[in-house]
Amino acid sequence: MNNLKQFRERANLTQKAVADALGTTQQTYQRWEKGSVKPPIDALQSLSILFQAPLNALLGIPDGTRLGFDPHNHILTGDETGFWGHLGLQFPGAAKSVWYPISARENDRISAILTSCDDPAAVIAISTLNNRLIAFRPMSLSRLWLLDEACDEPDGETHFTDPPHPDFDDTNGLPSLLYQAITAVILCDEDAMDRLGETMVTHAEELLAKAAFSDAEQFSMFIVTRFHMAGGSVLEIQPGEEDLCELITDFEGGSTGLFLEFDDVRDEASHFIPRQNVMMIDAPMTAYREGQQGIVSGLGGPE
Repeated sequence: MNNLKQFRERANLTQKAVADALGTTQQTYQRWEKGSVKPPIDALQSLSILFQAPLNALLGIPDGTRLGFDPHNHILTGDETGFWGHLGLQFPGAAKSVWYPISARENDRISAILTSCDDPAAVIAISTLNNRLIAFRPMSLSRLWLLDEACDEPDGETHFTDPPHPDFDDTNGLPSLLYQAITAVILCDEDAMDRLGETMVTHAEELLAKAAFSDAEQFSMFIVTRFHMAGGSVLEIQPGEEDLCELITDFEGGSTGLFLEFDDVRDEASHFIPRQNVMMIDAPMTAYREGQQGIVSGLGGPE
């Protein structure tokens, strides 16, 4: 881990600045530099961004050695939360699938659920590696793929060779802290930006500037929740963060109510969406986690 110190000093960052940017303590980061504790995969991704250094160089791996987030990374590192491959969902009438990077752990969980599922109305909720929480009805889909990274791209699917937003559609996703920074920049959330630190916020601003998204495109990609409806329409709505948690729980839990009910924070309208017509809810993980923290805080639990 001596490389961490070298790259940190080259980036003119103090240990405290790095720790603040990663949302950890200076003592924890010091242990990483000393080599007494290994940083987790997500932290290594963030460090690579902060130090502007390739993952291989950060780890002292010679050029040409396959490590980092290559095929079978979960086997090389023993990290089941690291990149495994992709989940593909093809909706009725759609020519192509919607693809999400997932971990080895989520792949195993999805496979187990589908193998034993005997409820035609079942809903599966999973977290992806590109900051999405998706809850979907498997029986409403035309096809579901679990594509190991080592597999060839399926015929007719162009997501991997021609992603719509190359800087953001990396097959492995971006570090979770960077998604938090992107969200904070879009929403002009000064408290969140202060918490994340100048380095992470600056990188988020640079990525957004390079992509040159319109305001509508930014909200569509990072802020709103998408409801994929039977018939092919997609509704883009922004529930409150705590409402979003309750909404996902309600949808996944199979409540007997006919409608999913919540408010849109943008126009303050109350929405009633027929539950049976919803094929999938695709929400930002950053918003969902903020909602979880808000609910726990409201119950008097630890923040």
